[in-house]
Amino acid sequence: MNNPALFYFWAHNRPLQLRTSRFKKVISQAEVIFCEKVSESLEELEAFEKAFHAYIQNKLISLKEFDTAYVHHARFLKNCARKGQRFIFERTLTAQGDFNKERQHRLVREDYKADCSFFDAPDTVLEKKYATLTALEEFQKPREENVVQQILAIHEPLLAIFGAAHLDIEARVKAYRPTEVHFPYQRYRSMYLAQLDLHFRANRSIDQNLFLRSIIERVALGAFKDQKQYTERDAVISSQAYADLFTKEQITGYRDFFNSRRKEETKYWDLFPKYLKEENLPSLEETVKKIRRKKAD
Repeated sequence: MNNPALFYFWAHNRPLQLRTSRFKKVISQAEVIFCEKVSESLEELEAFEKAFHAYIQNKLISLKEFDTAYVHHARFLKNCARKGQRFIFERTLTAQGDFNKERQHRLVREDYKADCSFFDAPDTVLEKKYATLTALEEFQKPREENVVQQILAIHEPLLAIFGAAHLDIEARVKAYRPTEVHFPYQRYRSMYLAQLDLHFRANRSIDQNLFLRSIIERVALGAFKDQKQYTERDAVISSQAYADLFTKEQITGYRDFFNSRRKEETKYWDLFPKYLKEENLPSLEETVKKIRRKKAD
């Protein structure tokens, strides 16, 4: 098969990543758009697919009757779609036991708590992270193997849209078919959290460097949450820049700085701007300006 399978990885909680010029360009190259979606039953999925295509073709005004995250993102896909494109949704069904959403949410929460223990219980953090990554892989593996087979069964020019945590799907598909990976922005790449997961799956070990950088990347992203003057791209690319910049000593230094000043309601990223100033590191504003200058180059 000569035509590559295109993959677009984005963050589910950042719908603006479906409005970028890069997304518009990559979706225009495909005849089939394969979308991530867990459904209750085959009947529910088929009804949604039928309604979704009607919506894309302007034959349906709204998808509000469907309880799915894709309702919120459908208008972005509609604006980018061209006539003749087919949308196919993942065949993962909770009613058949393919997937348990409650367990998924619980595992994700446990993984987040493992990351938080970097601040609260650093002596056991890597052990906890190993346990949560193991549980998440065992949980996701059957679903991902099923999705890989669904993608390989599509022979037309294809774009698969997935959350950034599913990089392993592309890695499996490319063993059988050429692939291309795309991200929302120029200079954007996979987050350190996703890189850590890929390394773990390949090596059965926690890469401490990737883990530490994933922590400070998440902290930096949090610090941008209340900074309304910055764009989605500013926050994501700048957070990656901080994760690249910080040394191991500076990352653990932020933990010590935070723990010595934290109060009961202090979030893990609240003190990040103060730490940057104290350590004479680039401020949020300075980092964003640098990122924007690079975009203009």
